[in-house]
Amino acid sequence: MTGFTLQLMFDTAYLAFVRVAPSALWGSIASDVAPSGTTAVVYASSVMRTGPESSYTGNSITLLDVYFTWQAGQTTDGVPVVSVNAQLFPFGGPPTVQVNDIRPDAQVGFGFMAGSSSPTLGVLVWASTPELFNTAVLDAADVTSTILAAVVSSFPANMSSVVVYTPDGCAIAGSNASTAAAAAFDVSPRACVVTARRTHTGAVRGALVNVLAANGMFGAQVRVSVWFPTQLKLLADDATLNRVPPVNAAQPPAGCTGRYQSTRLTLLATWIDDGGGVVAGVDVTPLAAFAAADPTALQVLGDTVRGLSPRTGVVVALQPYNQALSASTTIDVSDDAVCLSSLHTLAVSGVQVVASAGSSSNPTLGGTLSLSMTPVQVLTWEGDSALVRTVARFADGTLTDVTNDAGVQALALGGSGTTPFVLSAHPLTRAPVVTVTATVGTPLSCGAALRSSWSLCSSLAMGTANGALRIDLPLPVGLSLSVDKDTVTQAGDPAALLPISVPTAARLTVTVAFVGGSHRDFTRDARTVLRVSSGATLCSVGTGTDGSPVVTALRAAGSPDGPCVIEARVPFGASGASLAQPLTTTVSVRVVSLAGLQVLTQTGVVGTPNATNSAAPVATGPRLRLLQCGWDNYQSATLWMRASLSNCSGSGNSSCQEYELDAAGTGSLSLDGNSVASLVSNPMSPERMANVLRPTSPGTAILTASFGSSSVDVELSVEDVWDAGWPRVAGVNDTGFTLLASTAVASEVYVTVLPSAQLISLPSLPTAEQVVAAAVGVPMPQSDMEAPISGHTFYSQDFTGLLPATNYSVLVAVVYGGQRVPTVVAITGILTPDTKAPTFAVLGPTSGPVISAAASSGTSGGSLALSLPVRMDKAGEVSFTLFRNSSCIVGAPNLAEVVAGSTLPRPRCTCVPTSDCAPLASGSLNTALDAAGGGGGAYAGLLSLTASLPPSPFEYLRGSSVSGLTCGRAGAVPSYLPPQYDLYLVAQGALPNYRGWALDCRPPLPGALLPGAGAAECAPIAIASCTATPPQFPQRNEQAAGTGVYGE
Repeated sequence: MTGFTLQLMFDTAYLAFVRVAPSALWGSIASDVAPSGTTAVVYASSVMRTGPESSYTGNSITLLDVYFTWQAGQTTDGVPVVSVNAQLFPFGGPPTVQVNDIRPDAQVGFGFMAGSSSPTLGVLVWASTPELFNTAVLDAADVTSTILAAVVSSFPANMSSVVVYTPDGCAIAGSNASTAAAAAFDVSPRACVVTARRTHTGAVRGALVNVLAANGMFGAQVRVSVWFPTQLKLLADDATLNRVPPVNAAQPPAGCTGRYQSTRLTLLATWIDDGGGVVAGVDVTPLAAFAAADPTALQVLGDTVRGLSPRTGVVVALQPYNQALSASTTIDVSDDAVCLSSLHTLAVSGVQVVASAGSSSNPTLGGTLSLSMTPVQVLTWEGDSALVRTVARFADGTLTDVTNDAGVQALALGGSGTTPFVLSAHPLTRAPVVTVTATVGTPLSCGAALRSSWSLCSSLAMGTANGALRIDLPLPVGLSLSVDKDTVTQAGDPAALLPISVPTAARLTVTVAFVGGSHRDFTRDARTVLRVSSGATLCSVGTGTDGSPVVTALRAAGSPDGPCVIEARVPFGASGASLAQPLTTTVSVRVVSLAGLQVLTQTGVVGTPNATNSAAPVATGPRLRLLQCGWDNYQSATLWMRASLSNCSGSGNSSCQEYELDAAGTGSLSLDGNSVASLVSNPMSPERMANVLRPTSPGTAILTASFGSSSVDVELSVEDVWDAGWPRVAGVNDTGFTLLASTAVASEVYVTVLPSAQLISLPSLPTAEQVVAAAVGVPMPQSDMEAPISGHTFYSQDFTGLLPATNYSVLVAVVYGGQRVPTVVAITGILTPDTKAPTFAVLGPTSGPVISAAASSGTSGGSLALSLPVRMDKAGEVSFTLFRNSSCIVGAPNLAEVVAGSTLPRPRCTCVPTSDCAPLASGSLNTALDAAGGGGGAYAGLLSLTASLPPSPFEYLRGSSVSGLTCGRAGAVPSYLPPQYDLYLVAQGALPNYRGWALDCRPPLPGALLPGAGAAECAPIAIASCTATPPQFPQRNEQAAGTGVYGE
């Protein structure tokens, strides 16, 4: 099998064509899609195998894969949506072509494919949160989990197409709705939401929820677990709140509260899931609310309890939203005084966490891990801040945060009279906050900078304390300026479009290095100054949409290109110290623009540049020539667009990058109004780009490649190579013929002649390059005859020395106008006639025929046997007849009578009886090539015959006695002449000899092929077969010979 062509018809209402992919057997496949009413046709053909050894073993071979997608929502219910017409070369009656759907459950038929919708196999259901912790019993906020579903179909789909939806219905499994599950959660039957409410009283592990989905077609179950809090424990940091006496035991003013200590509450819970799962010691304090049994004795604010009046055993209890929960503790308020041991003022900027391992460093092995948190103060940068807390330590060892009752003031550091910070109130807690106001370069400040005064009711002084600050800002030592893009282009330049995507702005980043190796981003610092130090006509510095500084290319005529240098300057200074000079640095950005477009060309249809079995793309000059490559078709070309920027100084420059503009939506190709060609979608391309140029008729047109505001024009020239009806073969004779050709432009025409049987036996079809090589590079000579079309070039060449009665083929390759046509033109079926009869080279051996005779014991004369070797100069058939040489036979048989073995008619035979006019023997033999030689003709055969002898004239004497044989008694003895025979031979040439056949060896005229045939890609060879009409009565070449045979 050398190739194939297929037509697949499909209904566009159900299918959308995607692409054609060849199997491993075929080097490339030309394909196209054409609408045809309500259907469309995919044309696909290939005549190029991947190699002479390409083969499949098995009962079938894969021709190609054709990919379709189903139109949304369409099914066919068994109606065929794909049918196929096929022709496989070189078979006249092709084998069956079968269309297979690669989906495992698809309906498959010979020659058609029927579509079916994707059956739903089931549903996948799940809970968005399979495990719930019922915190609603503590804070009244419902805890929910939504049950979701997705359809599972019979074949894969990408996950973006999976639709997640709410099932049709949900209910707790079990006849009694599962008592444990019902105590733990509710399920809404329509919304399918699992809810744990404050009214629920239990936990459950893995409760089943029945789910209906896919319009009730499928049912599934989901497991849900609910954890419930138990064993609540309420703890107080200090169970006894003592009275705190003022300084010097001053008498508090009337109505002044808060004279007693305060403490913090902690609520711990153990969570269970009714399946053995336990999580103990969970702090749920933020979820809970508390109340004191005697509000005159204790004031509860969140998780803080403050003493108001002396009382013992005051109960503080949890305020639950579910009566199944309870927790409480008792707190005493005592008038026993506890003195203030010390007051501390702390400025805290963060917490340092330290982890220490216990018995095992790996908690998963059952060990312990301890975490300790230590407040720290780190003020090492401009604007750093710290919360100021005032903490009282009492004689009983308790600590109380008294910040809300204390006042804080700033002190001068180191006696300098300056405060490199400010005090302000936190916007939420109103607690004091220290914020650094010093700038980098300011010397280290360290010392007592804060003073806290704790008092009750604004007038009852309780104590004072100083707090320390350490403000240590780093010293700047270096400056760097970076840019996120090293090239920019002006707005509106095609270089900014996809896929080149040169930005129109580049973001600048300024970084300052400090002593000790730290770095800080100074990009938006008010001290940073950015300016263009070189290339001010190319770029400017501005502010981006996010507020960051950017460098942008300025609009300019032409194609601006060049470096743009940006300078960054950051001065530093502060009271007491400053840098002598500002820090400066620069960065360079290249301004570029689109320098030009280029169109690359590859003959044929290829999916990507440099694709397998296609020549690498070549740059297209100002003129693109596409030549005729068959009888009704032309070279097609795949076009690739390339763009280069202004900083590209040539292909030899390693920094020169060419950008591919082949993806859909980037570059575009268009033709002017001349209808010599069309741009069609590329079936080999994943995006089906319209980059295949397919000529339809000779002529010229302008091809325009556009990208943004830039474009380039290429002159397209579609050219006929051969004049209509040429080349052709004429003057066919026994040993040769004449090849005639006519072209519009003087060209180099190369010809190879070989027997058609040899052409068929070749492992692959000859290429144009091979035909030129076989012609030894000698082109066909131009003829002195006038060309059929005035001004065109005519060629003529005689080919001689060929064999008669042989089928020949002519292969023609042409270099047309300096451009080699890739298709070889072949004229096959050139039948050289054989008009000469075979010649008898040898009749018998040199000593004559081999004859033997045997006498009969009866009245007959016995029999004659003859063997006669025959040699001829060519293959053929020898017919023979043997007649008795008798005086009543007065004429020889003609050729037809010898071939037919006929009886001689009167008057050439007057014998009585007339049976003596019949041949004694007749027949025929075929000569065969004598490989051993032996002299004479090359084709030899052995003629063998037997015939009866006439009765002996002395037969009447048989049985006589001896005395009866004397002359006197026997009478006169008759005279005796040996019998004589005439052997006639006719040599006939083999059939078919093509003698008298009418040949018409010329290609079809334009438009004579089937519709659509001209749309096929250029094949390696275009074949035109001679039209051969045999005569009504074929004639054989004949030659006669005769010899005499004498009997004894």
